[in-house]
Amino acid sequence: MAAATREGRDSEHVGSEALALADALRATWAIADDEGTSSSSTVALIPARAEHGLLVAALPSISERCVFLSTIELTLATEAGTIALLPLRADRHALAAHLVRFARDPLPSWIFHGAGWEVRFSLGLVPGKRALVMRCDRRGDGRATVEIRPLLAMRAVSSTKREHGGAVNFVKMRHEEVHVKPEPLLPALAFRFSGRFVGSPEWRHHDPEDLWTPGTFRASANPGAPTLVACGVEALTDEPLEALWQRAREGGVSIRPGITSIRPRAGEPEALMCSAGNPKDVRNCR
Repeated sequence: MAAATREGRDSEHVGSEALALADALRATWAIADDEGTSSSSTVALIPARAEHGLLVAALPSISERCVFLSTIELTLATEAGTIALLPLRADRHALAAHLVRFARDPLPSWIFHGAGWEVRFSLGLVPGKRALVMRCDRRGDGRATVEIRPLLAMRAVSSTKREHGGAVNFVKMRHEEVHVKPEPLLPALAFRFSGRFVGSPEWRHHDPEDLWTPGTFRASANPGAPTLVACGVEALTDEPLEALWQRAREGGVSIRPGITSIRPRAGEPEALMCSAGNPKDVRNCR
């Protein structure tokens, strides 16, 4: 199947083949800008290839592109309990219990349903800025909190990472912004966020590589008040989070001819749209 492009009509031309549950969650998606920055993964947001990552960017001083932000963990805490919507060690059946839709409309979006609530998680690249913006919207009654934990690879696309003693567990904080630089030979990564940051630097062990996290971004998930987290290489512009999000939505990022390594491989399902007719069953994905 050809790689996805943002034409505004993706949701109308998605093919009719039904994917099994496992295939639906391992289907791949990818977006990129003209400067060599890309975002790609599986629907389950569990990287399946070394070049997968939510923020992959080129650096003038390094011949290879680098994976900065590998993936995230997304958690919803309600009065009824805590729900791991996107866990690192994805239990596919547990994930499918809440994931009811994945689509490019126009940005990659995941819609989760539960008893009395709906969560929509979306992400997009800020064109030309080596930056990613993530957004989480919740509908439903009662109080709730959303948590986003970034998991960093900080490596070249041709390698994988294992825990090592040279990582710098230093987190520089200022109002609504956090800077981390776990790898001395790579630039810092800047985060801007709504809500608050709970620092807890540690390694998370996952096959095929270990990932480093600086902590968790936590915010009240009130209807009509989205949670936003931006991530950029070295620095972020001074624009408000909502302005960065609008630039990501309007930027027209797509798969560019120069970035071929993140296209789906032969036999690997590509995710344009994955929608469950029955909210309790994601097997009817296509």
